[in-house]
Amino acid sequence: MVHEEYEGVIIHNVEPLEEAFPPTRLWHRDGQRDEIAFYLKPALKNRPIRNLYIYGPPGTGKTCLIKWILENYFEEIAAYVNCFRFRTTREILKEVLFKFGYIAKESEQNSDLFKKLEEITKKKRIIICLDEVDQIKESDKDEVLYNLVDLRVGLILISNRLPTQLYTLDPRTRDRLNLHDIEFPEYKLNELIDIGIDRRNLAFVPGTFPDSMVQLAAEHSEGDARLLLLIMRNAGRIAEQRNAKKVEEQDVMKGVLEAKRLRKSKLLEKLNEHQKIIYSILEQKRRMPAGELFRTYCKQVKNHVEARTFRLYMFHMCALGLTKAIGAKKWRVYEIVI
Repeated sequence: MVHEEYEGVIIHNVEPLEEAFPPTRLWHRDGQRDEIAFYLKPALKNRPIRNLYIYGPPGTGKTCLIKWILENYFEEIAAYVNCFRFRTTREILKEVLFKFGYIAKESEQNSDLFKKLEEITKKKRIIICLDEVDQIKESDKDEVLYNLVDLRVGLILISNRLPTQLYTLDPRTRDRLNLHDIEFPEYKLNELIDIGIDRRNLAFVPGTFPDSMVQLAAEHSEGDARLLLLIMRNAGRIAEQRNAKKVEEQDVMKGVLEAKRLRKSKLLEKLNEHQKIIYSILEQKRRMPAGELFRTYCKQVKNHVEARTFRLYMFHMCALGLTKAIGAKKWRVYEIVI
């Protein structure tokens, strides 16, 4: 039964369905939470921490959990940087220094900014989280990571990609990082349902989003909690637009289509120009052997990348969930996923 004051309304508070909403509970990530806290805890006593590499598919709670831990326990000594927005050494340093109260001057070089950061690290042990670390400009990755470790900064690196992506770094940088890997696997169906019901109770008018519709949305979310919340938000708005009293199957299924279109466009924004061309070639045929895909790409692009870089690009697209690889080495075939 819908309360009278909510007549014609299904979503009474959209914030719990937004990506940035601070969770009321960290569902099904107790193991990862405890492991991360164990490795970060020494920083509270001004002791060095083990650098962490947090990885897993999109929508598995990596950023959400790390932000929650840093904001609740390490607020005074931690800085969070999204490397999709801040991709160069200079941009990253400016963002970190701003967190600790220093506004960088345009005249200052990278070396000056590293010195400013060194002044801070001499006073206290700090933690820097670099989210979407694979988005750092290739020419800057070694510089920023090597120098941050050299300043005794504790690092948390977050990525959709497996730790093998770090093989492209200079061996000296990899050795100095000495990372401990923590995996965030895709959510299981029952876990997504728990998350969906929790957010449903916060966002929707009671009785307007039945449990069965939460389950249906979860079944189409592919282990991705972010996608689940987007589907639920879309479904609620679609139901409101048709003046319905509650969300029904037709609303959820339309919400699925809209959510997946939006997710695809956001993921494509993370690709460089070469990757976008490769993706468009594969999208036309949906499935192609690796060799054929590479040769077709080389024919279309005059300044094409070499085979090794092509493989890294494909690895990245698979990690984002845009494509998938079947088979190994010369028998490998790539397929479009979304």
